[in-house]
Amino acid sequence: MSTRAVGELPLVALVALATCGGVELSTDGGSFAPERTAVPGGSGSAGMPAWPTAARESPASAPSPTADAPPDAFLANPRGSPVRGDLGTYTWGGLVSDAPWIVQRSAAPMPASTRPTVTFAGGAVPVSWIARWARVRGGEPGRPRAAGRGDGSAPLVVDAPPGPGSWSLRVEARFGEGARATWYWRVRVHE
Repeated sequence: MSTRAVGELPLVALVALATCGGVELSTDGGSFAPERTAVPGGSGSAGMPAWPTAARESPASAPSPTADAPPDAFLANPRGSPVRGDLGTYTWGGLVSDAPWIVQRSAAPMPASTRPTVTFAGGAVPVSWIARWARVRGGEPGRPRAAGRGDGSAPLVVDAPPGPGSWSLRVEARFGEGARATWYWRVRVHE
């Protein structure tokens, strides 16, 4: 498209062309190309951590993404039976569900310096995972802090909570193409 032709298009048409991506427009000898922003650290969206790059697909241990839903996830509880996590955002077998950070009402007790473990129903082992802690105040999560990441390990061993108090744990795991989910737990850390 010539510079002269662009200058004669109505404003609405120029905006439509500019939003298509990859189209250069020129009205005064300069050019306009829509800016493309790369997300640091590889894939993912802004503010979301990238998956560990060493992840390997493991068909023998990964659940089928055509299953009805992601497997249940359990946090080991040194004071009793494992605690089932609340399922949050997931992409699974073509289904997508989006959820905010979930803060459970009740908290499982956990001694300070405990490195909790997470297992999945049916012996499912994720290809990769990322965990984060957030301090809970007034029933709301605070700023998330890194709690570990890995690939192909079972059980997942998460970093100990940053200190005493009420914390929410978020574990996001990928089991293969189209099989990714997030679970949440609340713990009360004591000395």
